[in-house]
Amino acid sequence: MKDLHDARGLTERTRMVADRIALFQAAIIDFQQRVDAEARAFIARQLPYLYEQGARAAAERVGGHFSWTLIHTEVLQSLASDSYADLLRRSEEEQRMAAVFYRAVRDTARHEVPLLAAGHTTALQAAKALADRLTG
Repeated sequence: MKDLHDARGLTERTRMVADRIALFQAAIIDFQQRVDAEARAFIARQLPYLYEQGARAAAERVGGHFSWTLIHTEVLQSLASDSYADLLRRSEEEQRMAAVFYRAVRDTARHEVPLLAAGHTTALQAAKALADRLTG
C-alpha cells in the first residue's frame, strides 16, 4: 500500500512540476512578446527623435545647421529594425539551444530519478550520474 501511495505522490508531484514548468514557459513567451513590442515601439518613436536631437546638437557645436527629414527617420528605422531582427534571430537560437538542454536534462532525470526513488542510488550519486550523462 505504501508503494502505491508513494507512486501516486510521485505522479501528483510530477504533474505539479510539469504545470509549473508550463506556467514558467508561458511567462517567458509573454515576456519576450512584451519586450519585442516595446523595442519595436522604441525604434518607431523614440530612436529617430533621439538621433535628431543628437545630430542637431552636434551641428550646433561646430557652428552648422542640420535639418532632420523624413528620409533620415526612415533610414534610421530601417537600420534599427534590421539590427533588432538580427538580435531576435540570435535570441531565438539561444531559446532553441536552451530547449535542447532542457530536454536533455529532463530525459536524463527520467532515468536517474526512479533509481533514486527506488533506493538504488544516493542523491549525491544520482546528481553525479546526471552531470556525467549531460556532459558525456
